[in-house]
Amino acid sequence: LGPSPFDFIAPNNGFVMVSGGGVKRMQYSTDGATFFDVGQFYASHPVTLGAALRISYIGTPIATFFPG
Repeated sequence: LGPSPFDFIAPNNGFVMVSGGGVKRMQYSTDGATFFDVGQFYASHPVTLGAALRISYIGTPIATFFPG
């Protein structure tokens, strides 16, 4: 991941797993303009093509994308 906050843009429909680091906040957007808070940080997050998962952190986590 790059500097915080980092926007992970989904290359396809699938899931993003976030682990480790020091996540402070996560938000989800389907249009890149309006972001909604994600309640669970360290979990599997469904994403759709082109959607953004914004990850704010103090220690860099690992984000893994699983297509599907």
